[in-house]
Amino acid sequence: MTHPTELAAVRERLSLPLVRRVWRALAGVHPATSVERGFDLDSLAPYVPGTDVTAIDWAASSRAGETIARRYRGEQAAPTIVALDVSSTMRASAPSGETKIDVARDAARIIAYLASLRGDPFGLLLLGSRENTWIPPRAGNAHAEASLRAGLSARPRGTATDMVEAFTRLDVLCRKKSLIIAISDLVSLATAHGVLARLASRHTLAACLVSDRDPATIDDPLLVDVTLGILDDVVVADPAARAQARHIAAAERDRATSQLAAARVPHVSTGGTTDTVDSLYRLFTREVPRVRQR
Repeated sequence: MTHPTELAAVRERLSLPLVRRVWRALAGVHPATSVERGFDLDSLAPYVPGTDVTAIDWAASSRAGETIARRYRGEQAAPTIVALDVSSTMRASAPSGETKIDVARDAARIIAYLASLRGDPFGLLLLGSRENTWIPPRAGNAHAEASLRAGLSARPRGTATDMVEAFTRLDVLCRKKSLIIAISDLVSLATAHGVLARLASRHTLAACLVSDRDPATIDDPLLVDVTLGILDDVVVADPAARAQARHIAAAERDRATSQLAAARVPHVSTGGTTDTVDSLYRLFTREVPRVRQR
């Protein structure tokens, strides 16, 4: 029995109207860019906001019932890059009961699929993998598939990710203006708010953040924290201890939210794979700061 590819699995799961809705939302924050417009017609494609309006083919648009634009040889699509956190902290549970890394990988699959529909080069930086793997952006489904397989098989380090180091590296590697989507958790990502602000000044930057599950909602006498290990059941059952833990977590989230806002990084949270598409739609329809073309 053959298994569907990663991109095919996304295509089978999502309805066409839903794909179009999210695809158009993505086009709003990530317009196609042209380094050098050629003269030879390459193909016709749905018009993407931000594309030169003189490229609209009105006859084709009339036949198709939607706005169609000409694409010329020599045009280059802007890369879409996912910075995917696969560190040990992502082994914690999301509100859905899934692991946070499974939710994060699902978001990466959907973004890769949307990039393939647009013909955008897709790249991947695996935050917290043992090799801190960097897969440079290239166009084509085969490359997107290989990138996703690397993300699925990546082994995390035994320690938390040094986000400052990872995004500093991305700032050096990613020279062409790109859409960069970080997929991590709120508190971890915010530790790199300084370098994220620098990235946001050169690229279109956004974040999809996987929420943590409240341990008090887990009906299991044996709770294991990914950093602290097995939690004392007496402490877990103590209402005062739970209230204090919630207060500390809320304060950390508030501080991290303020840091990302100061860095001009729009973000949304997702609690499980059933929420991923809606979360990405909300992210792409938010006011995402864009860098003006030079």
